[in-house]
Amino acid sequence: MRKSRSTQGPDLDSLLDLAEDRASSEDFQHSRYQPFVEARDKLTEANQNQQAERMHWAAEAFMFGERRERLATEPYFGSLFTFTDGSAFPDWDAVTEEKLDLYEHRARMARSPIVSSRYADIVWEKRKNHQFARSALVGYVRAAEIYHGRDWGVQLVNALRRATEIAVQLRDRALVQGCVWLLISWLDRLEGRADYRWGLEIVAELLRMPVRYVSSESLVRSQKFALRAAEHFHSLGGDSLFLQRDFLDLARKAGTRLRDQEGAREISLMIARSFEESGKYREADSHIVASHFYGDALQVFRRAGEREKVEELLLKIRECNLAGQAEFGTISTEVTVPTEKVELLLDHYTSATLQENLQRISVSFRPNLSFIRESVSRLKKEAPLQFLIGRRTFAGDGRVVGEVSGEDQLVQQHVTHHVRFGCRINGMFLAEVMRKLTSERGLSATSLAGYLCSSQVVGGDRKDFLEAALERYFAGDHVSCIHVLVPQIEHILRSILPRIGLPDTYIDDQGITRVKPLDRVLQTPAIKEALGEDLWMYFYTFLVDQDADNVRNDVAHGLIAWEACNEVTATVLIHLLLTVTIFEFRQSEPSKSPTAE
Repeated sequence: MRKSRSTQGPDLDSLLDLAEDRASSEDFQHSRYQPFVEARDKLTEANQNQQAERMHWAAEAFMFGERRERLATEPYFGSLFTFTDGSAFPDWDAVTEEKLDLYEHRARMARSPIVSSRYADIVWEKRKNHQFARSALVGYVRAAEIYHGRDWGVQLVNALRRATEIAVQLRDRALVQGCVWLLISWLDRLEGRADYRWGLEIVAELLRMPVRYVSSESLVRSQKFALRAAEHFHSLGGDSLFLQRDFLDLARKAGTRLRDQEGAREISLMIARSFEESGKYREADSHIVASHFYGDALQVFRRAGEREKVEELLLKIRECNLAGQAEFGTISTEVTVPTEKVELLLDHYTSATLQENLQRISVSFRPNLSFIRESVSRLKKEAPLQFLIGRRTFAGDGRVVGEVSGEDQLVQQHVTHHVRFGCRINGMFLAEVMRKLTSERGLSATSLAGYLCSSQVVGGDRKDFLEAALERYFAGDHVSCIHVLVPQIEHILRSILPRIGLPDTYIDDQGITRVKPLDRVLQTPAIKEALGEDLWMYFYTFLVDQDADNVRNDVAHGLIAWEACNEVTATVLIHLLLTVTIFEFRQSEPSKSPTAE
């Protein structure tokens, strides 16, 4: 003992006793500092500043956060808040020797194991004194009994988990095995009361422990408890199926550690069937939510090789997604178009010669990714929730064509959707440009096809196809135009590869030579570099990104909707062709392949 009672001040220990007794009655850890703060304030009012300071130190002991998920080299306790200037509250790194002296003293003096274990644990973390590690462990075990009597499940499992962790840190095999049997005995006690819920964390703790400490017998007992708990929550149905799956997952992991692969597989199938049940349960409220659960079931069945169930669920998911379309609403807004500005812009792209106008269009109306990313960054600050909640994108036929979660993915999706929206707005304006060029500059299918085919990239070998497609465009037959233009754009882009010394084919798993589809062509590094980031994103978003327009794939697979075969789509396809007319092939050094620029 480093400080005697007399050096603490005449009333400090008695005041600490009262504060600690009150703290022990608080069920949440971060509420336990409040009695110390109130006692500190009273001491400050009485001008007992030295005692008030020490009371504040005691309060800090209950302010530190508990870091359950951390690296082995990191301390268990840590600051609750870290500020932008690098400071922290409370500052774990600023725990002084004087504070630790006080914690040692109170670890011995405190009447409740709820608080004595806390003091002792802090001393163990800071001074690595094994005596206090063992004191903390015993205190947590005793506190668990109190928590159990008060039905404080969270505190119960936290105390048991921390006691076990300390035993492992001490590397005392007998002590660790004692904790294992303690955890097993708690499972028995919980099962005896049919109070399965808090056994979840206890079984998880047993499975987290190093293999050398947990015997096969303990694993079997843990697995049996988890299976009985899963059965219990399955019988309750509804949202209790979440807990059923949590317990089943632990039982599966136990089976894997026991090398019972067949048993683990059967439990996986039970998890899949549970997801199916959740889907059926949720259909009454939301077909979209039900679809999510069916999707989870599908993934588990797929990993288990249950092909028939996978096919059955694919149909079920499509059915739910189609039914769920009625759950979505439409947000409409009126937009006022500044006619004078539009007319000025139209004049800019139609006032010169036809060739000059087409050249201007070729280098304009492509996305500006730097500007878009800045816009998304501003949106993220103004509406941060949009970047925290995951999203699914559905096609009109009920397919899930996009699913993102996590900040980085959500930011990229916002960028993609900005590009997609820009394509549509530009397409509407370009359609007006095309009409004006037709009436005032004599633009026709023949003249436009001739301009396109005069470029090195497009070339003349597809002129007949292009002219036929453009004839349908000017005739207002956008369905025919789109269905001819899309494969021609794919061919033109793919034909770039051999001209820059790269193959336009690949060998599949059966050894068959196949032509590269458009998505693989666009993913070729040389193509991405030649097009540049902005233009590449334009092609990728409009033609092959399933989370965007995906026009190439929808046309190729017969999935494009009739209403999507409109003037705007056709005009954007023509503009994509115009953008590549600015590129030329140049012959590089003799030892190198030709490249596009």
